[in-house]
Parts: sequence; C-alpha cells; structure tokens
Amino acid sequence: MKIGLIRHFRVNKPFLKGIVSQSETLIWLKEYEASSSLIITPTKVKGHWEICYSSCLTRAVITAKKVYGNEITCLPAFNEPSGEKIFRKNIRLPFLLWATLIRFAIVTNHKSQSNGKRILTERIEAAIDMILSGPHENVLIVSHAFVMDILSRRLIKKGFKGQKISRPKHVVLYEYEKP
Repeated sequence: MKIGLIRHFRVNKPFLKGIVSQSETLIWLKEYEASSSLIITPTKVKGHWEICYSSCLTRAVITAKKVYGNEITCLPAFNEPSGEKIFRKNIRLPFLLWATLIRFAIVTNHKSQSNGKRILTERIEAAIDMILSGPHENVLIVSHAFVMDILSRRLIKKGFKGQKISRPKHVVLYEYEKP
C-alpha cells in the first residue's frame, strides 16, 4: 500500500504587523483558515492515486482539486485545529508571538484549547484505520503542516516506510509505502 501526503498551496495572506491583541490574532487565524486566496503554482503529482482525501478547509480542498483533478473526499479528521483564546485579559503582543503561543497551547493540550494535539491524534488515528481497512492501495491525502507531522509519525508506527516530517513544504509529495 502507498500513501501520499501533500500540504496545501501557500495562502496569500500577510501576517499582522506590530503589536496586536489576542482577539485580532484569532480573527486573523479564522480568516486564514477560510481563505481561498492561494499562491497556486503549476504542480503535477507523480504516481497513480486511486482516491484523494482532503481536509475540509478551503485551502486544502482547492489544492486537492488542482493536484488530483478527480473527485475528492473531505475528512474533518485531517483539518488543522483552530486556536482558541488562551488568556482572559486582552494583552497586546507581537503577532508572531501570539501565533506561537496559540500553537504551543494546542501542542501541549492546554485546557484553553478544545482541539489539542491529543484529540487531533485520535481523529487522525481513526481516519488512518478507516483508510487502511478500505479497498484502495494508493491513497493521496491533502492536509496541513501540523496534521502531516502527526500523520507521518503514525504511518511510520504502523510499519510504513517514509520520512518523518515536521515542516513539510507546500505542494510537495511525501510518500509512505508498506510492503
């Protein structure tokens, strides 16, 4: 069996500048999640893929349709978790610091985040089990950097050969094969 992982096209949305509030950062993150403004580059995916699963987020769906071309199947399990408010007070910090704090809260399963890494990993594990028990031998998955990091590690634990990825490049195919 072969599974290919692809990260979505780069989103065309500049970072906020200067010192911003947590609320402004969360609004920016929600706009990023829903954005259909992508930097689309000509891309061909090597290999024969029987089916393509995609995150349900717009940037992944658009990417999946461009690179796969056929009908895709959206799976919420491959959605990137959205950040939630960490502090009650409206502190102002540089945007990238806020983004880092929110991501850190997700990764460490902070109580402020309803979709922490533990919950995301469980969702991904269930989706992988469903895919492995299905009839397809060549499966393409289009998702997001954080999700792909977890996906690559789970596939390797299940006996697939391929590289662990922590910072996948946009629209690059990462292949995992199980004899």
